[in-house]
Amino acid sequence: MKTVLKDYGFLFLGGLHVILVLMAISLLGAGMKGDSAFYIQIAEGFSSAIFFDPLLNWKFGPGYPSYLAIVGSWNAYYLYWIASIQAILFVLAIRKLCKGLFSGDDLRAVSLTLFGIIMLVPNFILTNATLMSESLCSSLILLIYYMVFLSKNRHRDTWASFLAGVLIMIRFEMLMFVAIIAFVALI
Repeated sequence: MKTVLKDYGFLFLGGLHVILVLMAISLLGAGMKGDSAFYIQIAEGFSSAIFFDPLLNWKFGPGYPSYLAIVGSWNAYYLYWIASIQAILFVLAIRKLCKGLFSGDDLRAVSLTLFGIIMLVPNFILTNATLMSESLCSSLILLIYYMVFLSKNRHRDTWASFLAGVLIMIRFEMLMFVAIIAFVALI
């Protein structure tokens, strides 16, 4: 019970971020941009077990459409549902990273301040509100960074490798990021 009481600031700011993401969709029309419709079309194909259609799979990696097929197929690809799940994943990743960077009770205010600033930055709100692979990639990048550099978990290498594989399947160019993280981790 004490941990829940201590985390009210994180809960409030995380909930506020999710509400701002949903407001950005309804008030600013930030949901469907660029390739969003194509991602949904690929995800619908994946939901129908059409995995090898060359008209759908020629442009993007299978990671984000698979995520959309898992999350979006439950509710007919309802944009608010998908964006809220993306925002919650982002909130959890940032919370984990802030607590890892500033652990201890004496740095709790610094951690909460950094978390609050990140939660209220309009760029992150609009990115999480838009149906695009970058919104999921940002959460995965933060989790990989946490797992490689800050985690004390003995299975951290396994989790970081798994998340790096998912990240590469979402956006193939993230292979360069993973190579840089691996190089820095070995130093």
